[in-house]
Amino acid sequence: MVALWLALAASIAVVANYMSRDQIAAHPNQVTSVVFLVISATLLSSVYVRIARGHLALAGIPIGASALLLNPLNATLVGLSIALPMGPRGRWPIVANAAMSSMYACMGAVLASHLSSS
Repeated sequence: MVALWLALAASIAVVANYMSRDQIAAHPNQVTSVVFLVISATLLSSVYVRIARGHLALAGIPIGASALLLNPLNATLVGLSIALPMGPRGRWPIVANAAMSSMYACMGAVLASHLSSS
């Protein structure tokens, strides 16, 4: 059942990137911005802040920034990059976090680009 949800999240990101291919081609991003957000997402996903009832992951900061600043394809790449430092956690956490965060970033970028163009 979990694999079905992950496949659905990944397919949503793929379909959203395909449907927004004209917007991606019309508004390319600077390589330095994409690389900076990928590096920051990779570094911040390896840091957890301990709070009273668990841990707070800081990876949402660059994912939110990428959704607002980048086109959907590059935002998806930033979302995928949070899985890089998760090697010791096992296969399912890597796949689940990569699929869900890339879908969040992609859908946020699609929504942001639609709102900024209208």
